[in-house]
Amino acid sequence: MIFNLLRQETRASFKRIAILGIISGLSSSAMLAILNKAAGEVQSGEMNVRGFLLFSIALLVSSYSKKISVDRTQSIVQNILRGVRIRIADKIRKSSLIAFEAMGKENFYVALTQQTTMISNASLSLINASQSVVIIIACIGYIGWLSLPSLLAILVFIVFGVGVYQFKDSELQPDLYEAAQKENQFFALLNHILDGFKELVLCRRKSQHIFSDFDRLSDDTTALKVATSSKLTDTVMFSQAYMYGLIALLVIVFPYFKLTPQETVPQLIVAILFFWTSLENVVAAIPDYFKVVAATNHIRMLETRLAEIEDTAPRPTPAHLTLSATDQLRLEQVEYSHREEDGTPVFSIGPLDLRLNCGQIIFICGGNGSGKTTLMKVICSLYPQSAGKLILDDIEITLAERTAFRETFSAVFADYHLFDKLYGLQDIKTTKVNELLIKLALQDKTTFTQNSFSTTRLSFGQRKRLAIIAALLEDRPLYLLDEPAAGFDPVFRQYFYEEFLPELRAQGKTIVVVTHDDRYFSCCDHIVKLEQGRIVEDSQP
Repeated sequence: MIFNLLRQETRASFKRIAILGIISGLSSSAMLAILNKAAGEVQSGEMNVRGFLLFSIALLVSSYSKKISVDRTQSIVQNILRGVRIRIADKIRKSSLIAFEAMGKENFYVALTQQTTMISNASLSLINASQSVVIIIACIGYIGWLSLPSLLAILVFIVFGVGVYQFKDSELQPDLYEAAQKENQFFALLNHILDGFKELVLCRRKSQHIFSDFDRLSDDTTALKVATSSKLTDTVMFSQAYMYGLIALLVIVFPYFKLTPQETVPQLIVAILFFWTSLENVVAAIPDYFKVVAATNHIRMLETRLAEIEDTAPRPTPAHLTLSATDQLRLEQVEYSHREEDGTPVFSIGPLDLRLNCGQIIFICGGNGSGKTTLMKVICSLYPQSAGKLILDDIEITLAERTAFRETFSAVFADYHLFDKLYGLQDIKTTKVNELLIKLALQDKTTFTQNSFSTTRLSFGQRKRLAIIAALLEDRPLYLLDEPAAGFDPVFRQYFYEEFLPELRAQGKTIVVVTHDDRYFSCCDHIVKLEQGRIVEDSQP
């Protein structure tokens, strides 16, 4: 629950907050005693100015202490949620690519947006409910002082109510968990609609099919949430009816059987009203409580899962692996398999033996589904090989070298992401960027200022060129380009293969290119052809 979250996530002292909450609750309870005494003074014809002043003081103390404790707790909750978001984002960026692709983005969206927002919104009602508990305890003590049978009746009702609550909790948690899973599926379908917008516009049947699934999932999610809300409403209504029954028992039944002295009934009614108001706050917080429990459980499960899949490669250390024109990257009996969740292989490459001489242009070709992109990700260790060795200039790349090894690559994959800023390149010179913009014919399309491009809203081919510029600015010794010329016009495509890539090679760069452009195979130094995950050609043009 949120209080466990508070205790686990911060070192802040809650002693002061707890004391203020208790003071607020006791002050509210003091108002009850003052009102009852004032009522007795009115009945005896006495003045109640003193009672009014005492009541006002108790009200001020209660309100002020409650405000301070609530404000302080809210501040802590918001800082904790910020910490949770930062921690999850940090674990996401440190997770392995394989596991990240398997988990799906929708899990992260739900946890970092909906569920943290839900906890934030529910925190106030839960904090109010916790302070109401203090008033309830004080009221129970006061009622027990007025009538011992009334106290025993309340305690019996509370014990029975806790049992009902536990039963309802066991019923609701599976439904709330299933609702969270439905939300994940909902976001996954929404991503398909947004990311596949062009394809859906071109195919009405596909568009109708995915919309049908979206509509069905929305119906299922709505039905589940309505059913869950109905159960929560049943719990709230039962709690209210339950307490009305308790009030009738204490005010009507007990005096009739002389279990409660008749003269204490007015005081008992005032005490029960205070008790009832506070209990309503607690009952009203029950739906929020269940939702917060489900949200925190989901966040904990996500964090646990992220901790399990965190890439075990150490973080970068002072570079000890460098590539130069004399280096050679070798793959020896390398294998890798894409697998289902149960571990069943669905596609494999290898075993592969390959030598890539640095300072060359290497083309990787083959039909769709032959394993070209998978090989690219294995080469740079985004997909760690399941068998075989990666050897760089006679140094075997093991877990200890993996992060430093990855730092020697810069890549533009087919599903690249174009960042709006040059993250990690704060000291880049504008003149260098402008030179590349001119070379790739983008000087009239976007400008570079304050470490950002003025716009990334460009055509497909222009965005690909801008991604290549961003990769080149990292100044790595080895570049991986997956279908880089896709979307280039014929004139620029010829310039790219015949002039731009050779110029990079002349700078000592190694360029590995996945391409179908057989017209320009003469521009490379080394051709590797794949079929069904195996090398069927390894030659020089």
